[in-house]
Amino acid sequence: MTRAKRIIAWGLFALVLMVISGLLLADHLTPPATGAPSRALAVRPAQTALDRELVPLLAANPGKTGVLMVPDGLDAFAARAISARRAGRSLDLQYYIWHDDLTGRLLGREAWLAAERGVRVRMLLDDMNAEGLDSKLLLLDTHPNIEIRLYNPFRNRTGVWRVLELVQRIFSVNHRMHNKAWIADGRVAVVGGRNIGAEYFSAGEQVNFRDLDRQQHLRRILEQQRGGAAGGADGEASARAAGAAGRHPHRSPQQRSAALSSPRRRLAERARLRRPQADAGLERPLARACRPATEVETR
Repeated sequence: MTRAKRIIAWGLFALVLMVISGLLLADHLTPPATGAPSRALAVRPAQTALDRELVPLLAANPGKTGVLMVPDGLDAFAARAISARRAGRSLDLQYYIWHDDLTGRLLGREAWLAAERGVRVRMLLDDMNAEGLDSKLLLLDTHPNIEIRLYNPFRNRTGVWRVLELVQRIFSVNHRMHNKAWIADGRVAVVGGRNIGAEYFSAGEQVNFRDLDRQQHLRRILEQQRGGAAGGADGEASARAAGAAGRHPHRSPQQRSAALSSPRRRLAERARLRRPQADAGLERPLARACRPATEVETR
């Protein structure tokens, strides 16, 4: 046997040994869950601004949930930023990807400012895409009102050992969390196909994704826990159920070119919302219509 064949044979043997050991020792290799059980906070009729805005609308439309489709990336960013600013009780966030870029830092800042106001902030992130973010996540987690958890985490945080762990745990590490949900006060939920990153909010310099979000104005918490019209989105934050995804309708090349022009400037303009503008921007979709969730087609 030539030297090259021996090297290949030993390499294949080592790979098979790693996979077999991963199958046998998966429970021991996977970091254990150490966080205390966490539950969604119960909604109250008039505790927060969102409560006071939505309770009359929900009372006028019994058994229904307000739904608004959000195809535009900048509107999707604004929906998250505004709901975070209006939150007064809780902010529950679940994402597969949270990029350390302009949009990720801006929305992270909104979550931090909400925690500074006394809002309880919970973030659940998939660890597959959290490599290199440990220092920033640990800094956020030091805030007494912020709790960050990683889904199916790696023991090895960076480098070649993380890659080797990926190979050894191949049959368990591929269990990922693709949830994408931004839930404010258990009242307003933005769910859909967008992760957190410039390319998801029409702010990418070279390429942008065409995703569809769904902004929901939720019914009472008891109805959510029973699987009500909102699909139990707030309970979903605790149960880690998957969010819905969709696609934006096709746009012409001219429209796409306009959407890509000066995206950072357009995002900054949309993000610089003064309080009266933010209030009006939230009230308009809330007042548009409340209809049964069964009438909304999701993909």
